Amino acid sequence: MQKFTHYILFIIIISLLSACSKKSNVMTKLDEADNVIEENCDSAYSILKGISNDINDMPENAKMKYYLILANAQNKLIIPMVSDSVFHEVVDYYDHKGNANEQLKAHYLLGCIYRDMKEAPVALQCYYDAVEKADTLDKNCDYLTLMSVWGQIAVLQDIQSMPKEELKAWEMYSKYAEKIGNTYEYIRGFDLSTMAYALLGDTAKIIDMTHQLFKMYKDYGFEEEAYSVYPPLYDILLSQGKYDEANKYIIDYETKSGKIKDGEVTEPARELYYQSKGNYYCGVNKLDSAEIFFRKLLRHKEYKYNAYRGLFKVYAGKQITDSILKFTDLQEKAWDEVIAENRIQAMHQVASMYDYSRYQRIAEEKRNEAKFNALLLIFAIFVFIVIVTIILIIYRRYKATKTAEIETLNSNYEKTKTEYVQAVDSLAEQKDVFEQFKKEKESEVEELKSKYDNLKSKDDEVALQNTDFMISVRNIMSPTSTKKFLSNTDLDELLSLVRQYLPRFFCEITNEDKLSQQELFVCILLRLNFSGKEISVLLNTSSSGIANAKKRANEKLFGMSHANMLLTNLKNMGTDDV
Repeated sequence: MQKFTHYILFIIIISLLSACSKKSNVMTKLDEADNVIEENCDSAYSILKGISNDINDMPENAKMKYYLILANAQNKLIIPMVSDSVFHEVVDYYDHKGNANEQLKAHYLLGCIYRDMKEAPVALQCYYDAVEKADTLDKNCDYLTLMSVWGQIAVLQDIQSMPKEELKAWEMYSKYAEKIGNTYEYIRGFDLSTMAYALLGDTAKIIDMTHQLFKMYKDYGFEEEAYSVYPPLYDILLSQGKYDEANKYIIDYETKSGKIKDGEVTEPARELYYQSKGNYYCGVNKLDSAEIFFRKLLRHKEYKYNAYRGLFKVYAGKQITDSILKFTDLQEKAWDEVIAENRIQAMHQVASMYDYSRYQRIAEEKRNEAKFNALLLIFAIFVFIVIVTIILIIYRRYKATKTAEIETLNSNYEKTKTEYVQAVDSLAEQKDVFEQFKKEKESEVEELKSKYDNLKSKDDEVALQNTDFMISVRNIMSPTSTKKFLSNTDLDELLSLVRQYLPRFFCEITNEDKLSQQELFVCILLRLNFSGKEISVLLNTSSSGIANAKKRANEKLFGMSHANMLLTNLKNMGTDDV
């Protein structure tokens, strides 16, 4: 029996030593992860994953430290954090037992969790709670986390279109970046604040700040960042019609910012460069170049409206009516999508505000519950009747509070519902007005197009026939002409003039490269009223060759095996869609 007792005692001692050793190992790993998280976040995350199975057996302080460091690592590695179930316990723990820096970080990371859950109002409140927890008078204050908090606040203020509050947040971001000696982030805070000035429409301030930021980045050796500040500046100059001045900044941005290579954007969120470039080329009337850049922008779905708007400007400049109508319609549809997306975001925001109220109510209930438990412990020595009386009073107050909250919630719900219905009705009314306006303008465009086509179809060919080049071509038929046929240069010039004066005819006859070069020029000369004999002279080929070419062309273009209808068919060509 005594041996058995010694054996049991030995097992207990071994178990205790093993547990202590395990606890010591986990705490060592937590300290190691905490020490390397700023320099090597991947390594810290791997350490934390390695002890995840042991953490449930650890005491409360180890668990809370583990979840705090884990959330910090996930946030730095941009791993979405989509659950707040455990982290509320972490925040409560550090609010009661942690120092100011731990409380700051806990509330900040809780805000990041709500940010990833798309609960912007709750996230914003958590960030402001974090700011209140910081002890900025302490020389050991965690200014790095405080800087990050203000950065997150600024981003949320920008999303919610609150520029004045956003400016304050970026100012605080730069202030704490300076505290930790991070010059780059100090300048970047001022750089990002230009978004708020854009919301305020203060272009003069943006121009002034751009030049200041350029100098600051250059002075501290951030060469590429210096030239990366130019987009807002050259967009403002383009809007003011200062194309030459804007182009200088565009060229510097292309060649020195590191964001553009071979005319292509190399960094996400810089795609509006294509729009700026397209606007510049529109401004200097290089419409083909402008079209190239607007079509590059069209590859990015989030900028469809901008791209269609640019292409509309291009074809308006080219005066190609069908394309104007096409991109007017596409632009309208893209704008409708933007409006629909904004409505969805607005509804999400309303839902977020409702959830925010819900979380506040839950927090208030938890605080009341904590007070109730404290009172219960304090008055536990009192008689049962006193305890029951206190419980009944608290219950009645709780019930009254709940009833008032429900009534307030119902009132807010009905108000929000009414506002929503009014907004939908207003939108429908505006859309009806717009549809009527659209139909009127479409009718006007069709009428003008018809008049324009009737005049242009008659005038363009006459104008082409009276060009110096066409006169010189007809002179080849003269016996005194030194030129006997059309050279390759002449043929290129002929194509260019047909493209210019008869664009519809040119587009249709060159569509899909159906014709050989000889067939193409036979058709063009025939369309311009040259006889088969004259064409054979101009193209330096036989009459039979011309006849065969006409036959092949009529079959390829119109599905007719004989050449006798080719001239009539060619005269009717020109009703194309661009």
